[in-house]
Amino acid sequence: MAESPVVVNAPALDEVTSHSVRLSWAANTNTVFSHYAVFRSTSPNVGINSTLAAVIQNQAVTTFTDTNLALDTVYYYRVYAVSPFGTFSPDSAAESSVRTLNNPLPLSDGFEGSLINWNLTGSWNVTTNGTYQGARCLTDSRAPPTRTAAIPGPSRR
Repeated sequence: MAESPVVVNAPALDEVTSHSVRLSWAANTNTVFSHYAVFRSTSPNVGINSTLAAVIQNQAVTTFTDTNLALDTVYYYRVYAVSPFGTFSPDSAAESSVRTLNNPLPLSDGFEGSLINWNLTGSWNVTTNGTYQGARCLTDSRAPPTRTAAIPGPSRR
């Protein structure tokens, strides 16, 4: 029977955003080490049957940023050390939890460079009409627009 690695204490959680959180923990010093397994859950009592968020094979790497999380949601985390024989360290005495922020990403992303990653349906025109804010503006018609999105451009004086 393989010996279990020593327990990894509950990770510290910081750099919380609407869609991510950074975890950090003390390094496991077992000589027989395969990887860290980071588990998360949206319910208390996270464990090895929860969602596996990351596998980190470098014993010296003790941080992980979990991304693509939902807005305004509580997440629970535990980190385990795993031996080459597949044995997990025991549960830490406590789990860590955090609520993501409720700040959706702004719409202004992506217009600075190009429209390649945007799916604009319908007929859109570019206007430099001074009535609209910004140097240029996307409009959905030649008449006063019903939908607009500002595009940064050179300032006009």
